[in-house]
Amino acid sequence: MSSVFISYSSQDYETAARIRTSLTNRGVRVTIDRHDLTGNIDEFIQNAIRDNAYTLTIISERSLASAWVGQESMTTIYGEIF
Repeated sequence: MSSVFISYSSQDYETAARIRTSLTNRGVRVTIDRHDLTGNIDEFIQNAIRDNAYTLTIISERSLASAWVGQESMTTIYGEIF
């Protein structure tokens, strides 16, 4: 089964939720903070990126201004390189 971590700005949650539903309906396991976050957010991000086959980043004006989305993108890229 494929697995995806969805990275998004909280202001884009409705879009992220629609994508989550669509992927879940197709048998993809989805990790998203609003449903799966427990404990420390930094650990959650690290684990979500490491434990999923893919990271899907929703790009919008809001996400481009989000420090969290930037951190998640850089963590994903760094993990792919090393």
